[in-house]
Amino acid sequence: MKIIAISMVKNEMDIIESFVRHTLSFADELLICDHQSTDATRDILEKLRAEGLPLDIRTEYRAAHVQAEVMSNFLREAAEERGADLIVPLDADEFLLPKTPGDVRASLEALSPEGVYSVNWQFYVPVGGTEAEFLLTRPLRRVPGEDECFKCIVGGAAARRERLCLVEGSHSAYKRDDPHHWSVPMERFDGTLAHFYWRSEEQFRAKAVVAWMNIAAKYSVDAVAGGGYRAISAKAAAGKTPSWQERYPVTEPANLQGYAKMQALRYSDGTRPDAFQNLVAAGNVLAENYAILQAEEKQARVTSVVPFFGEEAPFRKSLSSVCDEVFPRHEILVPVMAGALSPSLAKSLMRLAAAGKISILGDARLTGGDIFDALQTRATGDFVEWVLPGETVVPQKLRAMVASILLQDEALAFYISDGAEEAAAAVPPYHSLGATLEDNVARITTAVCYQWMLHYGVVPQGGMSALLLRREHMDDCQWFRSCMMDGHPVLFSMFRALLLSPAIKDYDFVGVMVSCYHGPSPKMTLPEQALHQLVWGRFLQEEGQDLSEKQRGEAEERFRRNGIQLLTQALEAGEDTGTGLWQAYQAMLRDA
Repeated sequence: MKIIAISMVKNEMDIIESFVRHTLSFADELLICDHQSTDATRDILEKLRAEGLPLDIRTEYRAAHVQAEVMSNFLREAAEERGADLIVPLDADEFLLPKTPGDVRASLEALSPEGVYSVNWQFYVPVGGTEAEFLLTRPLRRVPGEDECFKCIVGGAAARRERLCLVEGSHSAYKRDDPHHWSVPMERFDGTLAHFYWRSEEQFRAKAVVAWMNIAAKYSVDAVAGGGYRAISAKAAAGKTPSWQERYPVTEPANLQGYAKMQALRYSDGTRPDAFQNLVAAGNVLAENYAILQAEEKQARVTSVVPFFGEEAPFRKSLSSVCDEVFPRHEILVPVMAGALSPSLAKSLMRLAAAGKISILGDARLTGGDIFDALQTRATGDFVEWVLPGETVVPQKLRAMVASILLQDEALAFYISDGAEEAAAAVPPYHSLGATLEDNVARITTAVCYQWMLHYGVVPQGGMSALLLRREHMDDCQWFRSCMMDGHPVLFSMFRALLLSPAIKDYDFVGVMVSCYHGPSPKMTLPEQALHQLVWGRFLQEEGQDLSEKQRGEAEERFRRNGIQLLTQALEAGEDTGTGLWQAYQAMLRDA
C-alpha cells in the first residue's frame, strides 16, 4: 500500500522536525507546502530533505491563508499522479497514532483505498523538556477523552473516482463538482490524532497573531472567525496569552512510548518561537502584497526570454523555473538560437506550447538575425527578463520587481535583484553590488554601474536572471543581437549594451534591490571564464580612459593576476590552451 501524507505549514520551527520524522515513519512520502515561513522552518525542511527523506517541499507565495486550495491540489496530485492508496492530510502539530501501543502503519494498511475515514483529535501538552528533544518523548499531559473535532483520511481510489477536494482544515472531503461542499460519508479510523495545539506561551502567542493576519488577508466568508484565531489574536495583543493550565483546566499525565517510533532530532535546538519577530515578518509580507496590488492597477505585461543554445540540461532547469512564475500577465518566448532540439526536448516544448505556456521561435535552421527580428516582433511585454541556460528565478520575482519599478518616484533604467553580499556565489565573474538591508532599493547611476563593472571585471550576481528590463531598452539594444559570439551569449557585452544604450539617456539610475529573486549563479567553465576575461580586457582597452588613473591601474593589475590564475587552472585541468580562444586570451595578456 502506498501512503502519502500532505501538509501546509508556516512558522513551525519548534515542532517541524518531530512532525516530519514521525510522519515519515509511517508514510512513504510527504508533500509539504511552506507558506512563506519567516522563522527556521524552511531551513529545517531543506536539511531533512538533504538527508534523503522522501520530502517534497513546495512554496505558497500568496499572503492569504489558502489552505483548502493547497491541500486539495496536493490530494489530487497524490491520488491522480502519484498513485497513492491512502492520503493523510495533517497539520504540523498533528501526530497520527494507533489507539493502543503498536504500529500506526499497520492500522492504516487495514483501510480500503475506496473509503474516506475520520480520526478524532486528542489534545496533548508538553510540560517539560526542550524543542531539541523528539516531542513524543517529552513529559506530556493529555486532555481526557477525544475532542469532537476530527480530520479525514482519504482513500486514493475514492479520491480518483469521486474527484474529491478537501474543506478548510481538511476536516472532511467533498466532490469537486458539488457547489455546496456537502461532505462525503466517512467511516471511523481506529486511531487517534495527537494534537499539540499549545506547546509554549511563546509559540501560542506567535501562532495566534500571525495566523489571524493570514486568515483575514483572504477576506472570505469562508474565513468567518478563523477557527477562533480572531479572538485568540485579540487576547494575545492585549497581553493575555493563556497558560496551558488555563487553556486545558483538566489534564492527566500521558506517556506515548510504544505508540510511535522514537526519533533523534538534529536541527531543532534553540527553536523557541519569537512572536514579535514573526509578527513583524508577517506585516512585511502583507505590506509587500499591498504594494503589488497597487502596481496591478497598471496591468503591466512581462515577456520572459529563455533561449536555447544547444545544451539541454541547463536550458530545462531555467525554463522550469520561469514556468513556475506566478505573475498574471506573463508570456514566455523560447528562441532556438543554436543547436538542434532532441526529440524528447522538442516533444516537451511542443506540449508546453500547445498548453499556451510558451511560444517557440525558430529551430536549428532559423538562427541569427531572423531570431532577433522574431523576438522584437513577437514580444508584447512592457518589461522583459532574460534567463540564460543554467540561470534560475524564484516564482515571485516578477510580481515583486514589477511592483517595485512601477511604484518608484524615479524613472529607473532597469532593476537588479542583488541579494545580500554573503549570498553571492563564489564563482567568477559574478559579484554583489553591495546593496544593504538599510537601503531596501538602492540607486546607482548607469555610468557608475558600468565603471564598477569595468573596474572589477565582474557582472551582477545572478547574471541576466537578476534583471528586469524596460521594453524600450530591449528594442534599442536590438534584443542583444550584437552580444552573441559563436551563437552563445556574452554576459559582459549584454550588460554593456544595456548601460551604454542611447535609450538610457532618459534614465539616470539603475535600481538595486536587496531582495534576491534569482538562484545561485551557474558556475562558468574555464573556457567561459577565459571568454569573459577576453571581452573585459577588450573593453578595458577601449574604454579604460573613463576610469580614474588609480582605477585603471587596479583594473589592469587585476586582469593580469586573474589571467595567470586562470591559465594555471586550465593547464592543471588539461585544457587545450592551443585553441583560438586561449591563444587570443594569452596574446591579450602579453600586451596588457
